[in-house]
This record gives sequence, C-alpha cells and structure tokens, in this order.
Amino acid sequence: MNINATRWFSDLPAQSYTQPTRDGQANTYDLGRYTLFFHPPWEPKPTPGPASRSQVSRGPRQGAYEVIFVNGIKCNPEKHVMQALSVSAVSGGPVKGIFNQSDGLAADLRQSLDDKLTSSLLMKLRATRKYIYGDEATKRVLSRHLRQYNAASAALFDTLTERHLGGVRIVAHSQGNIITCNAINALIALRGVEALGNLRVYALATPVTFWGEAKRIVKEYKFSNDAIAWLSLHGGFQAGHGAGWKAVGRRGSHVITGYEKSRLNRCTHSFYIYLHKLWNELRVEFP
Repeated sequence: MNINATRWFSDLPAQSYTQPTRDGQANTYDLGRYTLFFHPPWEPKPTPGPASRSQVSRGPRQGAYEVIFVNGIKCNPEKHVMQALSVSAVSGGPVKGIFNQSDGLAADLRQSLDDKLTSSLLMKLRATRKYIYGDEATKRVLSRHLRQYNAASAALFDTLTERHLGGVRIVAHSQGNIITCNAINALIALRGVEALGNLRVYALATPVTFWGEAKRIVKEYKFSNDAIAWLSLHGGFQAGHGAGWKAVGRRGSHVITGYEKSRLNRCTHSFYIYLHKLWNELRVEFP
C-alpha cells in the first residue's frame, strides 16, 4: 500500500511512498527536498522565505555511506514512513527504514523486555560455529536466533553483514535502540569488534544499558524528563533542569538532557520533538 506524503504535510513534494506490510521489512525512503517539515503543534512553522529556509534546510549529503532508521514502540506503517522521511530530511539523502511492527503498547513493552534479555554471551557461543561450519552458516544461525525475539533485529543484522556494505550510520528511537544493540552484538560475535569500524549509531530516547563493546560508536540523545530514557540508568532525570539544554560527555557517548517546556509534554518521548530540537546538531553528522 502506498501513502502520499502531502496528505500529512502540505509543504512536502507530491510523491507516494510504500508502507511496510510485515515486521522487519526494509524499504528505502528519500524525501528529495531536505527541509525540516515537522513541528510540535504548539510551535508555529517557520515563516516561508530564504532566511528561514537556510536555517531548516540542508543540501544532499556527499558521503558514501548508508543511513538506516529503526523505529520505536507503538509505530504503525504510516507513522514509520513519516519518521523515515524525517530522518531523510535531517541526513540529506535516502534512508533504509527497518520496520519494528507494533502489536499494541503492552505487547511492545513485553517484547522490549525480551529484547533486553537477549544474551550477547549466547550469541558469542553460537558464533564459535564459524570455525567449523563457516561464516555464512553461522550468520544464518545468529539471524535465526535474533528472529526468535524480534524480526527487525534479524533484518538489521542481515543488512550489517552484507558483503558489499560500506559505512553505515544508524538512527534509532526508543525500542529501536534495543533492536540495534542486539544486531550489533550479533555482528561483534560473528566478526569481532573490528566490524564496528564503519558504523555509527545515533540513539534517540534510548533505554539501552548494554551497548558493551559498541559503546564507542554510539551517541545518545535524551531529554531529562523522558521516563523511557531513564531506563538506560545514566544521564537520566535531573530535577529542576528547567527548559535549558546541557551536553554531557560520557565515555565517547553524547548525552543531551533537556526539558521540553510545553505543558503537553511533561514527560516526553516523542520522536519528532527529539528531531526538531536536534536538527542543527544531527545534520552535521551526515556530511
């Protein structure tokens, strides 16, 4: 099924985009005009004109790397498409969206818990099979292991192990970070930490505590009043932080804490608020 982006945002190019139909499905989305088109409802859209456009637009990226987006909980196919297009806007080019299908809030939370309990040690033990059965056979074993818990994790792992793949930059939101972490842990189990050399992860609203050896390639962005992000156990709630922003360096990660002042988002976890607030900071990560 296709959706027309102009149904949602009148200033988007008139173009149809394919919705995913199954968990873990990957589609490529390219906005074509890389402009900040999403705004919290309490903030007016920028006034049209060259001055405003220069602040919220960017040119096409020039780097030879792939950009991947993994969505979080409670995300339907149409919402996934719009979020992937948002990542295309900020990154200046095509984005491969890996769909994390929602089965309702309760089921999503239960799946997130299962994903957090996925054992990287067990994946390392299974990866020792490559010395007997070879790389490709072991890759299939690890992919099946991930798929037992989350089809999106398996899809991301399969993508990261493609032979032709060059550099990769992953944008993940909420549960998408758990999915990404498990896929990267499987990649490390299969090919060692050397496989991380061409990877970067931009973790929005992350609840992850177990990045492990992948921690050095991850930048975390969190509101201090994001209750889901508190589950990551660092850079969490800071009472009285007010409406300001503060950057806190932490062993190679980049934790952004801040408070969204709107009364409608006292405990915000919104993907669009994160991207709206971080537009200028994120776009320079995709040269």
